Amino acid sequence: MVCIQSSSGVLATSLPASEQEALNIYDNWVANCNSGTGVPLVGGAPQTQPAESASDATPTSCCPSSVTVSFGNGTLPSSVPAPYNGIFTAAANKYQVAPAFLAAIFYGGEHGNSFPDPPPPYGTGSAWASSGVAFGPFQFEPATWTEYGVNANGQGGSPDIEDLDDASFGAANYLASLGAKNTTDETTLKQVAATYNGSGPTDSYATNVWAAFQMFSMGGNGSVDTPVSPTNSPSGSCNGTTPASVAGYEDPFRDVISNGSLFARRIDEGVDYGGHGNVYAIGDGTVTFAGTGLWFGAYGQSVVYKLSDGPAAGKSVYFAESCEPRVSAGNPVTPNTVICYMNGDNDPWIETGWAMGGSYQDEPCAGPDYAPLVPDGSKMAYGVNFSQLLVSLGAPAGNSNPESVSTNPGTTVGTLTGVCNSGSASSWPTW
Repeated sequence: MVCIQSSSGVLATSLPASEQEALNIYDNWVANCNSGTGVPLVGGAPQTQPAESASDATPTSCCPSSVTVSFGNGTLPSSVPAPYNGIFTAAANKYQVAPAFLAAIFYGGEHGNSFPDPPPPYGTGSAWASSGVAFGPFQFEPATWTEYGVNANGQGGSPDIEDLDDASFGAANYLASLGAKNTTDETTLKQVAATYNGSGPTDSYATNVWAAFQMFSMGGNGSVDTPVSPTNSPSGSCNGTTPASVAGYEDPFRDVISNGSLFARRIDEGVDYGGHGNVYAIGDGTVTFAGTGLWFGAYGQSVVYKLSDGPAAGKSVYFAESCEPRVSAGNPVTPNTVICYMNGDNDPWIETGWAMGGSYQDEPCAGPDYAPLVPDGSKMAYGVNFSQLLVSLGAPAGNSNPESVSTNPGTTVGTLTGVCNSGSASSWPTW
């Protein structure tokens, strides 16, 4: 089998016995962010804010979106910075590889114990280094890439060996084929790392990867018992306090805000946004639909999940149009679950809001009150309510730019007591 080579040539022989070094990087990022400088840190080195991808983009916050360092199955600690954290988690989950192992291959194997500022559109760094034999963020040789490369972001064309998203999914695919699927066994993962690099399981590459895996995993020498609680601001300022939240719900657009591409558009049945990146579930729940749906099938795919916690427990949420699903019906979700990749830098955008759920799949709650009863783009009560929820979690409100407001910007059509609330005496949650 064609192996993947390391680009650095020089790798440290060991990592610190504790995760403190990685957390120090994260703490420095938080401290710098909260000082008001507006300059995030990735891997301990300053980087400038990425350029906005649209003229009507809303200001972004340099602050981390998560308020705790979380260790759990399918969730990397916050010491793995955005955009790596979300992309690695989604890629590893798709191929049933431990996210910490995929992160360890990148960090401890291919990049000399660092998370470099990635090149655009994920950051502002330089192009990935190449040995002339291996290429991209995961240093694939072309023959291996031909077999295992993945077009992860749904942008069409062939998988791009230099693209962070494509390469991460390709690496997870390859690691699974080498034996890393559904295992955290030391002997197995060291052998997989060695095969990946074309070296031996006792060589520095495999040893380094195993140490990084422990650092990014629950338990082992890299465990941290006390979570770190950085501050954050929903307004885009880096000097605020913990963002408003509702019963454990979290901002689903935090990665898209972090990479600087999110911009708000109109409120209609739900809320429209442009941008690109991983999108998360708002809270705990279960996926009830993923694929080409009834309402948004003409524009792309959608994901619907039913919340099981918080004041909206029992309600369903949809993400539709420019959504590339990363989950399947029946999958449990949490605020750390990537449910789809948002690919909406241009129309069609992504739309999210309250869904009817059940046999209606992804039809919005506002659907029965919408076309042909009212003009296209009319602002609906359910869309306004969902926009208010997103604002409470730190996302920008809909209707924020003049060229993309609803046809009826001053009027809200319909009520919150329609078909989605029928048979229930309880009022719809307000935020």
